[in-house]
Amino acid sequence: VLVDGCTNNLHIPYAIPRIKLEFPDAKHIIILRNPVDRFFSDWSHYRNMRPGRFNKTLRETLFQNIGSFDIDVFDSEEDYVNNCDVKGGSYRVAFLEKGMYSHQIKRAYEYFGKENVMVIIDTSVINNQNVINKICDFICVSRFEPVIERKNVGIVQYYRNEYYDEYMMLKYFYNQSIDDLSELLSCDFYDIWGL
Repeated sequence: VLVDGCTNNLHIPYAIPRIKLEFPDAKHIIILRNPVDRFFSDWSHYRNMRPGRFNKTLRETLFQNIGSFDIDVFDSEEDYVNNCDVKGGSYRVAFLEKGMYSHQIKRAYEYFGKENVMVIIDTSVINNQNVINKICDFICVSRFEPVIERKNVGIVQYYRNEYYDEYMMLKYFYNQSIDDLSELLSCDFYDIWGL
């Protein structure tokens, strides 16, 4: 079993077709996180990993990303490489694009078929043996009981109060995408993610 855990493979348009070319029988496990919380977490991670190089506030980052929003950002490997920072990360902030899950899942379905794509909601996987068993069955490996040590700094819950206006803007921005995702997967993601 070969496993790749790169989150960029989902939102970069050229990645899925390239994986199909190299690994035509690949199975995909997509773990969905609340896109509003994911945006904040991405921003926070970027600031921590790039001290002195990425000093934008959450609001500045949000408005910059809204202004340059492109659902199919980095449509070629050359475009992606040309936007990469040699010290890590990308010069092109694409935090909003990463949360457009229905668009990304549809692309995975198109190339690999629904039978080869498993979608999991992030809150259901941690310490849930039933979900772990389903994953094992899906990728055809023996079931096991993993030792899961989750390190959660709890910063995401903090930002909802500290950055209330930005939180509300992000909720509004993702409304249509969450509607589409709810329809695609027959789930109420507003309820699941508390939005």
